Amino acid sequence: MVFGFIKYQRDKKALKRFVEKNREIFSKVPMETCKAIEVLTNTKEISKYIEQNEDGREAVNVCVALEEMREDAKAEGRTEGRTEGRTEGEALFASLTQKLVRDNRMEDLMMATKDKEFRSKLYQEYNLAKDL
Repeated sequence: MVFGFIKYQRDKKALKRFVEKNREIFSKVPMETCKAIEVLTNTKEISKYIEQNEDGREAVNVCVALEEMREDAKAEGRTEGRTEGRTEGEALFASLTQKLVRDNRMEDLMMATKDKEFRSKLYQEYNLAKDL
């Protein structure tokens, strides 16, 4: 189990298939084994998912741990993407605003704040569409 985990650690899809194929084994991994996996793969999050085994010993459901770690990574990626998108959108609109003010097109600027299609046409007109 440990060697399989190490073998597939860099290939997320293969690791997921390996864990799913061995779901029964990975559903209750002893703490000692989890510590070994963490040390050998430099994965520190697995032991956060400690549960009690039927015999009262601590174990980790690695299947659940990996799924939750994946979900956390996805959520973090979405948050970063939204932040980046907002920053880029603000910069793009700021650039359009500067050009419209420079050209004394205040009515077009007001319209651009309300009408997405009109704003898109202005981006194209000012050669900013490549940034969309």
